[in-house]
Amino acid sequence: MPLAVALAAVVAAPTSPGDRNAAQAHVRRATDHFASARYADAVKALKEAYKLVPISDHLYNIARCFEEMGRPTPAVAYFERYLAGGADPVKIERAREALRRLGRKVYGKLLIACGAKGARVSAKGLGEGPCPFERPKVKAGRYLVKVTAEGRTAVEIEVGIKPNKTTKRRIALDEAPGTMTVRSIPLGAEVLVGGRSVGHTPLDDLKLAGGVHEIEVRKRGWATWSANVQLQPGRSTQLTPELEQSGGRIDVTSAPSPAEVLLDGDPVGTTPLRGLFVTSGEHVVEVEAAWHSSWRREVQMVGDEDLVLHAKPTSRKGAWLFASGAIVAAIAAGAVWQGAMGGYEKRDELKASYDASRDDASTATLASQVRSVESDSAKLMIAGQALAGLSVVLAGGFAWSLTW
Repeated sequence: MPLAVALAAVVAAPTSPGDRNAAQAHVRRATDHFASARYADAVKALKEAYKLVPISDHLYNIARCFEEMGRPTPAVAYFERYLAGGADPVKIERAREALRRLGRKVYGKLLIACGAKGARVSAKGLGEGPCPFERPKVKAGRYLVKVTAEGRTAVEIEVGIKPNKTTKRRIALDEAPGTMTVRSIPLGAEVLVGGRSVGHTPLDDLKLAGGVHEIEVRKRGWATWSANVQLQPGRSTQLTPELEQSGGRIDVTSAPSPAEVLLDGDPVGTTPLRGLFVTSGEHVVEVEAAWHSSWRREVQMVGDEDLVLHAKPTSRKGAWLFASGAIVAAIAAGAVWQGAMGGYEKRDELKASYDASRDDASTATLASQVRSVESDSAKLMIAGQALAGLSVVLAGGFAWSLTW
């Protein structure tokens, strides 16, 4: 069938004479190209004519060219454009017949089924709607299809549509996890789900399957909080448990008294100490008194249990007597040694006078004094050494007593 010449329609178009003349020239060239089976050239000429005089007859002729070229997709597109505004009954019927004939080469059918109630399907170019989702006329190609449903994880799949074929897909949607946020008072508490530790508060966006979960929140020194929590798929649940402090009270007495009491290294009072609140868990109680060794006990507080402790620090008075004796002996040794050194200095002065003397009587007297001073200094030196040795012995006794 030859190309439908649209010269009369071009002449009647409400455009300038110059555009109409140019468009007519393009239509004549298109007619010649079509008759010579140069369909691509005919399409170019008709498109130029349509730019100058945009009438629907040009669209119909372009569709004819594509059909002759064996390109059903653009042919169908131009036939559809023609039907949107064409007025010639004969061409309209021919265009519809062409679409019925070519559509089988261009369009396929899409049918999507879903395994979730209330699911909806959407795809670019195909629109959006509830599932099951059916499109009887879908241009062949590939489409990204998204399926969503409340409480379910959204799914995106690529679907290929083949001409004159029905493409069916059944899409299963998994249940979306619920999320849980935990803010405890106080913070820093451990969170357990079904007995398994999942972190410490503050805990944000913990993903869990929908359903009932056993939740525990615990912190040393505080009573454990627990509850069965229902999580809705795809929804968020927030927990703010307030923990109650747990523990017992301790009474501490001592002999001697008063004595300082320390709990885990921190001073908390003096004995007798009554009603000291101690949180649950392991603790160290120490009692310190002057002249006594430190008394120490490790205690385990459980629940509301109360304890009574009586401390008996070991006396260390002997140790301080050893220390005092060592100090006194050392001081005395120093004083004696100083006296001995003074005697030796006096002896040296008397010797000098003896050497300078020419009087026999004076010489005899000086010699006697030298011997006396020298003897006294030697005795002082021996006494000083003895005191020094005693100081060392007493210091050793002090060190030994500290370890006893």
